[in-house]
Amino acid sequence: MKHFSLPILLTSLILCGAARKNEPYIQYSKRLQFQVREILEFPREFNGSRILRHSLSQSRQKLKESGELRISVVGNSLIASDHITDVFRKRLVERFGDGGKGLVLADRMAKYGRRTRSAAWSSGYTPFMFAMGPQSKEAYGISGVQHLSRSRGKSIFKNIDKGSVRVLGSGKSCRMRLESGASQLQLNFNELYVIDAAKRLTLKTRGKCHIDGIDFRNEEKGITVDTLGVPASGFSKLSKLHRGNIRRDYAALNPDLIIYLLGGNETKRLAWKRFSNNSLRKYVREELQNLQSIDATRDCMIVGPIDNIIPLNQNRRYQTRPELYAVESIFVEEAARFGCAYFDLFRASGGEGSIRRMDRLGWLHDDNVHPKRKALDAMGGILADALIRALEVEPQFDEQSFSNWVEISKLPRRQQ
Repeated sequence: MKHFSLPILLTSLILCGAARKNEPYIQYSKRLQFQVREILEFPREFNGSRILRHSLSQSRQKLKESGELRISVVGNSLIASDHITDVFRKRLVERFGDGGKGLVLADRMAKYGRRTRSAAWSSGYTPFMFAMGPQSKEAYGISGVQHLSRSRGKSIFKNIDKGSVRVLGSGKSCRMRLESGASQLQLNFNELYVIDAAKRLTLKTRGKCHIDGIDFRNEEKGITVDTLGVPASGFSKLSKLHRGNIRRDYAALNPDLIIYLLGGNETKRLAWKRFSNNSLRKYVREELQNLQSIDATRDCMIVGPIDNIIPLNQNRRYQTRPELYAVESIFVEEAARFGCAYFDLFRASGGEGSIRRMDRLGWLHDDNVHPKRKALDAMGGILADALIRALEVEPQFDEQSFSNWVEISKLPRRQQ
């Protein structure tokens, strides 16, 4: 079985002059011994033996020609409160411009947590999440979260730029109104409305309303990043969304690049015998097939899991779960099969022993699974820097190497 190593940029965390020396995430990355790695791209289209299109070709072309790019990041609890994706978004917006807030929620998913990807203040809603807890009777949309108002709901958004708004959701008896100062706008679900800039924008609902999200786009061109993170989410559960309104929402949002930032729950569920390696491969393949059935030209990328350890014993040994390597292998192989890009976050964030470094710095929660903000900021920064490089520099790959990589049996099972 042949092995290959991904290129590693060891000299600096600053790519293409895009990063600022005083960015906090750079200092966090150095303390954690993070290393920026290049994104691995696979071929998507051939003309004979010549590669016509790589994993991120469409995204590079659109950004170059139009100055716009929409990225939707599908993830689990690591990004549910907009950690990782907040720094990721900030870096990309600094580099390419701000295309708008993107899809945000009517309220938080729970009574705790940040409001960076929801209304600044809300009342009258009951939250439902597709991957855990009580379930909504209505089909979910692309966000995987639904807020139900049974009589009256209210959401206040702050610092909205001039552009457009669209409310995703459903409800035959639902009536919605958008207020800004003395002006009012009656809304229908899933329709696009032009809005002026406002320091304070209020969405009011009456009747029974199921709100999947509110999409804000700027008049100016740039990058838009949607955070689609739900606790307990994973490839084994995403098929539930495809039985819902996800096609409606893909048509409305029209993201150019879908990034899957998953793997932690898959690693644990393999360890707990919740499903087998073959079942996980089936779940990943089904999701990528569903994505291609919606739009076969849309770019996609899988981000591998971070370090995931066996529960600490009395000797406090930080031992990486062996199932993590199975998850990595399946992710890489299916990414190659469907022409998606792959980013090795496990090794970029230090590989084996990275959880131990986070813990000793005090940057790991007591569950020994979830990193704290500083470590997540560092992950968002290295992922953004890797993608900036990939969007600005056309990949130069040896075609013979590609012919080896696309033979699934020759892809790496484990890298030391």
